[in-house]
Amino acid sequence: RQAQKMEALGQLTGGIAHDFNNLLQVMIGYLDMIQRTADKPQYDQQRILRSAGNARDAAERAKTLTQQLLAFSRKQKLQGRVINLNATVTSAQEMAVRTLVDTDIRLVLKHDLWNCRVDPTQTEVALLNIFINARDALEAAENRQLTIETKNVAIQDLASTSYDGLMPGRYVSVAITDNGSGMPAAIVNRVMDPFFTTKEEGKGSGLGLSMVYGFMKQSGGTARIYSEEGIGTTIRMYFPADDSQLHMLTAAEHILEQSGHERILVVEDRPDVAELARMVLEEYGYSCALALSGKEALTVLKDKGPFDLLFIDLIMPGGMNGIMLAREAKRLYPALKISLTTGYSENSLERTDTGGIDYDVISKPYIPTDLAKKIRQVMEGPNGVS
Repeated sequence: RQAQKMEALGQLTGGIAHDFNNLLQVMIGYLDMIQRTADKPQYDQQRILRSAGNARDAAERAKTLTQQLLAFSRKQKLQGRVINLNATVTSAQEMAVRTLVDTDIRLVLKHDLWNCRVDPTQTEVALLNIFINARDALEAAENRQLTIETKNVAIQDLASTSYDGLMPGRYVSVAITDNGSGMPAAIVNRVMDPFFTTKEEGKGSGLGLSMVYGFMKQSGGTARIYSEEGIGTTIRMYFPADDSQLHMLTAAEHILEQSGHERILVVEDRPDVAELARMVLEEYGYSCALALSGKEALTVLKDKGPFDLLFIDLIMPGGMNGIMLAREAKRLYPALKISLTTGYSENSLERTDTGGIDYDVISKPYIPTDLAKKIRQVMEGPNGVS
């Protein structure tokens, strides 16, 4: 068993290194080309734009890879909402149609389906990963069919092995079934392992289904896979039911306007990251100042205030982390809005301060438009929370 663990760990780290090295090669190569092209007296603007676009695409793929790894390790940040999965599945049907060309997509929706508390965006990502696997399995099929079914499931037997150790209770099930090639039992047992893939080299990362499994476990449910070679495959996800009312978007969540005029203090211990955040926010009309530690931030607030919002890195050295700074700043300046950022997982909030969920967080890496939207949401939200 120890040998199997070490083999799995080697496969995991080797896969990560392989994928990231390829992405870094693309980013470094194109950024070097941009630098050398811009140094020429008459540079080719289109070549610079193409190179920048290719480097950006590689960075986005790297971001997706880290999100998949966090999902597998059950440490991604989840935004739980009470939703009804019939609506989620119905809206995902269009995504399935785009992903699975020339495939008959069927919905079998349970009437009076229970609500559940789950991250809607990550649920859609999980469905997309399953659709992509189904597309590959259906490649050689003649009459391609994909069925998405919802139903209510009540688990009463604690010892049941059919539900991967789920506690007794009420669950909402979403099952995706294809009539593709199916898989032998030896592959079924490994298909949710990270970086395990039956696809050709370069055709898949092997993280899709492991991400689905990690997301479901982190959400308090599970994912099960059933497959017969030559018959097809069913992947069934179980979400804990929730009797709360459906989540309705707040006014702040509807905000489309990204620009502003308010004063923002960016607190980040990495000068390069702090400067980038300032450049982005100033591009959207905000007036910004920088501080490289919590103690420096308090001094800047006192000497150069007032500020409308603190944009704080969660993890900082020097004895005052982001949560500590946020709470002290709110004590001194109650009207001050707060937004946090971190490159760590959501669990880093819990390790720092169990009250950290009071403040909104944007995960690194973020793109400028996402940061601008988040800042605007916090500016418009009550008490500095979007």
